[in-house]
Amino acid sequence: MDEVDFNYERAGARLLGRDVRDICEEGTRQALVALLTAQEVENMAAAAYRENGNDGLTFDTVAELFRDFTVGVAG
Repeated sequence: MDEVDFNYERAGARLLGRDVRDICEEGTRQALVALLTAQEVENMAAAAYRENGNDGLTFDTVAELFRDFTVGVAG
């Protein structure tokens, strides 16, 4: 929790990434990590922000959640 400044939304994204990591076979996890480059994460965040509405979140917050998920998956 310290890693995400006690922010429950960010902690949830990180924990979801860890759950995905734990569920996946190692080869699948490695493929996900390879796909989740910094640029691709930014692109996905932009698409999610644009297409799904922002629910009052800023783009920076949405991108941060995607980055936290990625950190969880990568381990």
